[in-house]
Amino acid sequence: MTAKAPHLASITDALIEATKNVEEIYFQLPVAGREEPQFRERVYCYELYHQMRLCWPDVPYKITGEIDKNGHPWIYHGPLDYSKPDFTVHIPGRMADNLLVIEVKAFNPTDEQVVIDLRKLTGFCLTANYFAAYYLIYGFTNAKAQEFANHCKKLAAQDGEIKLARIKLFNHATAQSPASEVSWPA
Repeated sequence: MTAKAPHLASITDALIEATKNVEEIYFQLPVAGREEPQFRERVYCYELYHQMRLCWPDVPYKITGEIDKNGHPWIYHGPLDYSKPDFTVHIPGRMADNLLVIEVKAFNPTDEQVVIDLRKLTGFCLTANYFAAYYLIYGFTNAKAQEFANHCKKLAAQDGEIKLARIKLFNHATAQSPASEVSWPA
């Protein structure tokens, strides 16, 4: 076990705890003129960030949201240029201390969105030396989350750049419930 693994475990616990505190209004936003509320990824992410900060463990790592990597001296002109991961967990200013990158996606993303996210997560592990990558989906039933995992595996096999072994998948099925890990198919 590396020195980063216990910190990652504490941060994963905080992520799961934070998902339990995301209320329905942030999970699916009511929209004037529409009968049904809508999934709004940015609204969800802002609230998740807030909830994670409230239960952040005593670790040296900091969580940041949507850091624009455009022009970053170590990433510039590479596959990650112009990328903005939803969350990064790191010690700012120290590339050797990149711990976790998280991408979030609401129910029913397009194949193109999924491929972009999975490539980005893979790239941050391989190019920017992140220790771990999480793909957090929300609004999926448990059965739909497993179907999504199977579909991701097919997309990864077709793509060739995606390394699912570097990525953990989590599903936050409903508001005020804990996210849970979803296994990639064998």
